[in-house]
Amino acid sequence: MIIGAKCSDGIVLVADRKLTNIFDESVRYDNKLFGDLSHITMGYTGTEKIFDIFRKYVVGEVIINRDNEMKRYTFNYLISKISQLVKEFNQILYEPTVIFKLLLARHDSENSILYYINSDGTIERVNYMSIGTGEETANKFCANLNYNDITMNDFTKQAYLSIEYMSQYRPDLKVGIESGNIPTIRFLPFDSMDDRGISSEELKECKIYVDNKLKELKEIFDRLVKD
Repeated sequence: MIIGAKCSDGIVLVADRKLTNIFDESVRYDNKLFGDLSHITMGYTGTEKIFDIFRKYVVGEVIINRDNEMKRYTFNYLISKISQLVKEFNQILYEPTVIFKLLLARHDSENSILYYINSDGTIERVNYMSIGTGEETANKFCANLNYNDITMNDFTKQAYLSIEYMSQYRPDLKVGIESGNIPTIRFLPFDSMDDRGISSEELKECKIYVDNKLKELKEIFDRLVKD
């Protein structure tokens, strides 16, 4: 589950950490956001192994063509190549339950852009997008926010809340974070060329918000059950 938005002060990507093996349903937890290339952060939906092969292919493409005048690393060439690869991977490794999609953020100060790359290789510039098995639920928490006004920190609270809600109350969606951990969070601020994680102060504020909201939701559910 990857949730991303272009907010008033930058782009933020928030991801759960639950990885489920499609063959034996075994579960482990790990990172789903990667910054292998300078100023680019990617998150994925699909199998970990497919994405690992994809990452190596993309990085290899950049290295191999670094001295090629026609193909060497430019963002326009790279995004075109990535979209082509997403389409080809889905065609070759087609599996309806693990469709491979990307959410990609290009960090370039105020010119930063959030891209959604669909399974057919279609590229779309977006202000908000969620991808993964819990996207319908995530959208209920995050899709109707005002992205022109909301800060990265405030958006993160909503995205974190949606992931924690799914982790606790919607196990069927296979979205989650291990006990005592938090979602993976990357901030790409407009006023900096460097991305960063969430600070301890921001995280403390975020956890208080999430805990209070989950408590409110539980009280509502309990009242509904009693009624």
